[in-house]
Amino acid sequence: IDVEAFQGGIDEAGMRAIRDRHKITAENVVLYVGLLSERKGIDDLITAAAELDPNSTHLLIVGDGPQRAELDALATDIDTPTTFIGNIPNDKLPNYYAMSTVFVLPTRNEPWGLVQNEALACGTPVVTTTASGAVGDLIFDGENGLVVSPNAPGELRAAIIDLLDNPDKREYLVKKGIERSK
Repeated sequence: IDVEAFQGGIDEAGMRAIRDRHKITAENVVLYVGLLSERKGIDDLITAAAELDPNSTHLLIVGDGPQRAELDALATDIDTPTTFIGNIPNDKLPNYYAMSTVFVLPTRNEPWGLVQNEALACGTPVVTTTASGAVGDLIFDGENGLVVSPNAPGELRAAIIDLLDNPDKREYLVKKGIERSK
């Protein structure tokens, strides 16, 4: 990815506009960007989000795909506010990443996952699974992201909570993530 373009696409007004447009009032935003399909593990993310504090956390899902209706139905059963946005142009993504507290790619099978590069470039800590090809080349557990097992909503939830509850850890991962993305 063009790291400078992603970093240059971030602006405060754009981030506020996203919050306003999607009625996001929660302090913390957990973001997913990508195809809505079974192999991406978004159902695990929604299951994990069900046990996050609904007063301080909002789940934001950007993308579309064959699993959209199923995931939307699953999200209606949880208290954590969840917004499905659909596809957005790449030039709009930097503000979505930058306004989020954590980016999650809960994949069950991912050759790489460029969204992880994008999130790191925008200063957003990443939680992903060992099924991501970027693990070990781009994402290093505890150094610039957190890595959990695929198909493990409990581990996913624990990693998300760890980042939401530890701003110093987030800051460390952000710093290392930006360095690695370059």
